[in-house]
Amino acid sequence: MASGDRSLRGSVSLDELIALNDEILALVRAGVPLELGLRQNAGGLSRRLTRLTTSVADQLSSGVDLAAAVQKADAGMPPIYQAILAAGLKSGRLDKALEGVTRAARHVAALRHLLLVAMVYPLIVFLLAYGLFIAVLLYVAPTLLMFAEGKPGALLSILDSIRDSVSIWGPIVPLVVLAAWLAWLFQSSRALSIQRQGGIWNLRLPLIHAMVRDAHYAMFAELLALLVEHEVPLDQSLLTAAMATADKKLARAAEETSQQVARGEKSGLITVAGLPTLVRWALSMGTRGDLCRSLQSAAASYQQRVLRRADLLRIYLPAVLTIAIGGTATLVYALSVFTPFTQMLRQIALPGGGI
Repeated sequence: MASGDRSLRGSVSLDELIALNDEILALVRAGVPLELGLRQNAGGLSRRLTRLTTSVADQLSSGVDLAAAVQKADAGMPPIYQAILAAGLKSGRLDKALEGVTRAARHVAALRHLLLVAMVYPLIVFLLAYGLFIAVLLYVAPTLLMFAEGKPGALLSILDSIRDSVSIWGPIVPLVVLAAWLAWLFQSSRALSIQRQGGIWNLRLPLIHAMVRDAHYAMFAELLALLVEHEVPLDQSLLTAAMATADKKLARAAEETSQQVARGEKSGLITVAGLPTLVRWALSMGTRGDLCRSLQSAAASYQQRVLRRADLLRIYLPAVLTIAIGGTATLVYALSVFTPFTQMLRQIALPGGGI
């Protein structure tokens, strides 16, 4: 299959990446030649994944390595996947690198499901509250204006001014919210989401940002340990492992560290900003064996942090989103109804204000 087949264009989904990676991992563990195994097992996969595995097998048959075969297949695979494959091939432990991909992809899939479940109820609350707000504008506000007798007050005046244009902006708001929701669903289902760190993916929530950061740190430490274990020069190992995380800050720190290592300046490695703390401590170790064990321990520690933060998100995120969105909607609705109603009662209570 020629590179650039139209059927393979566009980013693959997260599920497709997991399925392909698990397929390759099973073949690597079984010692089956990849080009042969991918062709024989392609029949049990989805149509798009079958085309993808066949394309990769064709590229492998031409003599290129797995990382280059995935890149030439033009299947919208995330760059991080190609970098991890290259690191696994360079270290001689492709199976370990593939296990890291599966673990990272499954963490992202679990986080996506967690966010999906946590946001459904607040979204429903928002849409219901918004519908009630429109009803207040169209039916309650005019009645309150009649009782105001030319002295509506600030809030009721605002409601009256925006009521005239409700036919324009009224349908737009829920459509924009639903469009943003669907866009997030599509974006987060793509394989590229395993390397996203900002914007709509982490929703600017510190706990999610920290979890994604620690997942990158764990992958960096694990790949670095693999490369060091197989005697890849430390300066090259740092660059290769950092590139596989798609973390720009970490990549800059790894490049600075790599330059120091190449110059033989190991005494200053502990102070490099942007490098994971546990990795900096591991780099201060003397022998290669100690460094490898320290990096493996660092990877396990960061992995445990990811799992702990995932548990906290599962417990607290639904409640936080419900309070934030539902509480805000309730407050706006209450102000829209009860503030004008209170003003009307005060005017009625004034001398000569009775009905």
